[in-house]
Amino acid sequence: REQEGGKEKYSDWSGRDEPASWGQGIFSPALKRDGWQAAVSRRDDVAGNLLDGRTETRWDSGALQERGMEVVIDLGVPQTFNAVRLLIDDVGDTPACTEVAISADGQTYRAVGELRKDDSGSRYQYCRLPDEVTARLVKLTLAEPTSEQRWWSINEFDLLQY
Repeated sequence: REQEGGKEKYSDWSGRDEPASWGQGIFSPALKRDGWQAAVSRRDDVAGNLLDGRTETRWDSGALQERGMEVVIDLGVPQTFNAVRLLIDDVGDTPACTEVAISADGQTYRAVGELRKDDSGSRYQYCRLPDEVTARLVKLTLAEPTSEQRWWSINEFDLLQY
């Protein structure tokens, strides 16, 4: 944590600064991803890049962003968490709004939050949920494409519990 120009901020491992208003939670250790699997509505052949732990790889849609595109992460077993964190290397590929929903069975999903694009230039999208939740599946649905006509891409998907 650092002070600059009277504003408190946090620095991540990449050296990019994040707003202090996000709190230290954004840098909390992620849940272990053992047994997690990703399913996507486009380019399933690279869906595993979301969970491979390598920041230089990514999943991308291979097509311009459209409402309704989905990423579903199956955690294998129910897990408890209270935040979603995405690492996005090319911030231009960030949708304006992505809905976050959870499910126990893959049949019924409940909306729990949203990820919104901001102008900070951060490589992270972060959503602190209002309450702690337990779920086996997490679904990201593209709700509002970026105005820049770009693909949707995500380098890493994490869940946090703090």
